[in-house]
Order: sequence, then C-alpha cells, then structure tokens
Amino acid sequence: MALNYVLCEEHLFPMQVAKSVKIVMASRLASIAITLDMETIQVSQLCIDAYTVKQSILQTPKIKLKEQQVKVLNPRKLEVFPQANKDKLHFELHRLKNKLPAVVVKGITTVQRAVVNKEQERDRKSDVKGETYELLVEGTGLLAVMGIDGVDGRNTKSNHIMEVQQRLGIEAARISIIDEINYTMSSHGMTIDLRHMMLLADLMTYKGEVLGINQVTWRSENER
Repeated sequence: MALNYVLCEEHLFPMQVAKSVKIVMASRLASIAITLDMETIQVSQLCIDAYTVKQSILQTPKIKLKEQQVKVLNPRKLEVFPQANKDKLHFELHRLKNKLPAVVVKGITTVQRAVVNKEQERDRKSDVKGETYELLVEGTGLLAVMGIDGVDGRNTKSNHIMEVQQRLGIEAARISIIDEINYTMSSHGMTIDLRHMMLLADLMTYKGEVLGINQVTWRSENER
C-alpha cells in the first residue's frame, strides 16, 4: 500500500507505465501507438488503463488534441492521430511523441517526488511497540496531500510557510515558523529558548500575514 500512496502523490508520466510508444505509418493514416505495461501497473497497485491515459492526454493544454484524435483500442493500448497536412505530418508525429511523455497520467501535478520513511514506535522502556510510515513529499499541494486516503491530515506538516498561511490560516503559519526555526537550529547543534522563537513568530505574523524579516526590519511581500 505504501508504494501505491507514493505513486498516487508523485505525478506519473506515460513513459513510466508504457511498454512502448511507437510511430505507426500506414498507407492512409499515421498515428502514435501507446501500449501500457499492465504488469507494472498491477504491481504498483495503480488504477490506470488506456481510458485513464486518454483523459489525461485530452486534459493537457499543451498537447491540443480533440476527442476524435485519441482512440482506445483496448484497456492496454491506444492510438493518437495528429491533425496536420501531409507535408507537415512527419514533423507533427515527432512533436507529439516528444510531448506525450510530459503528460501527467496520475498524481498531484505539483509534487515532484515522494519517499516512504518507516519508523519504529518505542515505549518508555525503549521497547518496539509498532511501526509508523511517514511520507516525505517534495513539492507543493498541501491540501491535495492531506486529502489522500490513508494520509493522516492532522499530522501532516509543510515547511512552505506561505502555502500554510493560504490553506490553514495565519495561526498555523505561526506554528510552522516556530517549528522550522527550531528544526534548523537543532540540526546545527544550536538551541534557542522557545520564548524567543515565539516572539519572532509573533512579529512575523501579528498583522495577519507573514512578514519577511532580516537583521534590520520586517515587511510584507507586497512592500518589497
């Protein structure tokens, strides 16, 4: 299940689930045939078939394809037909073949990478009493991650302070500032009194927005 969550959060491209992507030249028609690797899809516990890939292709603005240009042959295979004159057909085929790998088939588009981290829970006697899994996500999209089935939204954190403010409010942003200062300093072997960090976080958020701060003063993003 962990692999499934990672792949669902991290955006998935056609080349990661395709067995082959080939240009097919016939006497009357030319197309790009995409064959899915169903074994890889099943092992990864993904709900993906040719119909899913078709919808993803049609919803990608940069591809600019219409419904009739993408044809599903069976659940594991589909064809893409370019719309161009004969003199530009070869160019259009290669353009589409280069564009198709960039289509996001599944996952959160703003997430670049996701890694599962397993930790052991211990009691006061340092005895192992269970295991927990943490999902470390590189990118943005806090609400989308929190809404995924199996993710504990109450224990989900982000170090993107501005996104935390926009999605969860200024109080959540204040707590995030304190947590990030504490984490950064403790990573370098330094300790700061909690009250100092709270004071700094209060100064950065007392106006209801996150203010940038340096050695001289603090100001909002709009004042820069």
